[in-house]
Amino acid sequence: MIRIIRDMRKNKRRIFWGIFCAIYIGVIYNFGGIHYAVNDDLAMREIASGIRSGVPDGHLVFIRYPLGWIISRCYLWLNKNIDWYGLFLLSVMAICFALGCYYIDLCTKDLRCKSLAIVANILFSCVHIFMLQWTICATYCCVISLLALNSVEKNDKRKLYGRYGICLTLWLLGYMIRRNVFWLFTILSFPIVLYVIFIQYRNSRKKWIGVSLVLYTILFLGVGATEYIHRQAYKSEQWRNYEQFNQVRSELYDYYGIPDYSANQEFYKDKGISKETYDNLCKYAFIYDPNINIETLNELVEFQKEKQSKEELLQGNRLRLVWEIISDYKYIYMEIILCGLVIVISINSCRKKGAYRYVCGLSAMLWIMANIYLLIRGRMPDHIVYMMFLIGLYELFILLEKSNILIDKIKNPIRVHRFLNILTVVSCFMMITVYLKADMKSSQIDKDYEPWYQIQEYMSKYNEKLYLIPTNTFGIYTDKFEIVNNDNGTFLRTGGWACNSPLTKQQLDLWDVVSIPEDFVENQAVRILNLENNSLQYMINSISKSIGQQVTLENEKIIETTRGNINIYKLIYE
Repeated sequence: MIRIIRDMRKNKRRIFWGIFCAIYIGVIYNFGGIHYAVNDDLAMREIASGIRSGVPDGHLVFIRYPLGWIISRCYLWLNKNIDWYGLFLLSVMAICFALGCYYIDLCTKDLRCKSLAIVANILFSCVHIFMLQWTICATYCCVISLLALNSVEKNDKRKLYGRYGICLTLWLLGYMIRRNVFWLFTILSFPIVLYVIFIQYRNSRKKWIGVSLVLYTILFLGVGATEYIHRQAYKSEQWRNYEQFNQVRSELYDYYGIPDYSANQEFYKDKGISKETYDNLCKYAFIYDPNINIETLNELVEFQKEKQSKEELLQGNRLRLVWEIISDYKYIYMEIILCGLVIVISINSCRKKGAYRYVCGLSAMLWIMANIYLLIRGRMPDHIVYMMFLIGLYELFILLEKSNILIDKIKNPIRVHRFLNILTVVSCFMMITVYLKADMKSSQIDKDYEPWYQIQEYMSKYNEKLYLIPTNTFGIYTDKFEIVNNDNGTFLRTGGWACNSPLTKQQLDLWDVVSIPEDFVENQAVRILNLENNSLQYMINSISKSIGQQVTLENEKIIETTRGNINIYKLIYE
């Protein structure tokens, strides 16, 4: 007992932040609820839980297979009615939050700076626990790994190995969750990582080089092993074809867009792309149109590339696009303010001696260049803005925390804590605004998608049918942190990044749907679920043209919901 009490006193910081984290998440869950920020997470949850194919599966496409396999096994071996995917994201965010507070408390000596930094960390994590998102989750893993590295105590071997282990584990976990975030963070953090290790081993250049090499070697060995397992899981011809399709689909929809049909009729006629296929592309409906394939998408991408390059030369279109991104995204100001702080601190660092100024300058240059690249690419949604802000903020925090180490004093220095105070106050203000937006979004989710929750209950009760759900019926959908038991794969979305995967074929095989779209009409188990005021004429036209016979919709049942009626149709020959 005495030993336990002694250990508790010794680890009181860890215990405190662990308890604080548990209470904190409990409060968020009970009062605000926890939702998913984007529908990508829902698609991966549906795959992992077996909602898509009827069997829990680790092929989550964007998440590396070893991690996807572990999540899917929880559904298969433990309890399929628990939202293990969401529980995993929530657990990672909770651990990162607790570790972030702990390492800030441990490393920051100034009480005022410590308090403000912890408050900022609480506000950041609150927003992203409140609205779970896999990209942000990967970002938190990476930035907290940097804090763990910064807290290493080389005189205590047990703590040294433990914190290096935590650093590598979180860093590698970031790779498993989202590979692109990992590589971006690894590049941006490279100067800071080397500098932090340099400070820890400043009396021995050999140890500095040796520890740095060992750290990155272990990290990349873990990455290599993970990627090898992932490649093996996706080595079949079906998965390779799907990956090619998904890559070109992402390129078209995320960066170039679909060329207007009326303004480019000659191109569409030349390539044999019908008006029906164009309508399906616009509605993000892939499954019943065999003409939407890799070749078609490639033709559209190449056409848009050529067209946009000409417009850029003639009209300066790229600069206009950058300005549209800056003006349209509400939270781009977060990046702009942080960019200003980075530039000011980098200029101030030039007045100092030693490696610090070079590290500040290189880190600032890399971070600003990464932002410019993303702007030019035309890809800056909210979660990317948050990601870049988090990486820049935590890197800046470490640089400011290290600024008084190995640096000669100069006349009239700008004190570090003043920058930390400004940075933290600004960060808190920005995160409060983001929180308010997230709160409104979650309330809107519950309001707008209440019919979807009712429909899920209906499909779970009447699970002898396969319900096709048009993408534009519940297109930009999110959900709560929970799961409805639907292990029979009773619904199938007609579009989205997952609809042409082997998992979809596996699901259709369960319902004896072999020939598409003929079996959508002839199979007695297939139904279409649609909002009352949502037109499906584009679907009827496409299917009719594909099978060479006119089809129509027969209204079989009307489900009354709090937000309007939901119709259940059967496709029949006219």
